Amino acid sequence: MGPLEIVWAGEDRAAWSVVAITLPGAPPVALSAVPGKPLDFTGDPPGPVQKLEEDLRRYFKGERVRFTLDRIDVSRCRPFQRRVLMETSRIPRGTTLAYGKLAERVGVPGAARAVGTALARNPFPLVIPCHRVIRSSGDVGRFGGGSDMKRALLRLEGVSFDAKGHVRPIARNAGS
Repeated sequence: MGPLEIVWAGEDRAAWSVVAITLPGAPPVALSAVPGKPLDFTGDPPGPVQKLEEDLRRYFKGERVRFTLDRIDVSRCRPFQRRVLMETSRIPRGTTLAYGKLAERVGVPGAARAVGTALARNPFPLVIPCHRVIRSSGDVGRFGGGSDMKRALLRLEGVSFDAKGHVRPIARNAGS
């Protein structure tokens, strides 16, 4: 699918955190996007960043990977977006959830659009799997890497589609 970029920051290598992951074709993260914490571009990435890189490689090979959120810094996200992202991280591989159902899960029924906006600004795609959130019709909806990439990621995870390109009902509404 192309190269990803993992951006980490911290005062020292022991206190770093991942502040962004960019999808192929997306512009690199600007330094201003990570105020208050200098970026470290020297030497090899810290061990956990190397593990994240390896986990992403394994994911794209089709292996089942459980991404950890231990070093993912969601503190730059607004409270509503944090709630949406944390709930999105619970959607199991191979399943999807409608924007409206996700809104219900975060305690704001009827806020499907607000959920979509929060996911559109997800700084941690793949690790926080916003590609698993779809329209209630089964249409995949939008995605930072494009709808073709979203379908490819879902296929990689075992989700199937009908002739119109909609997610088959069996993969919809995870955990409902």
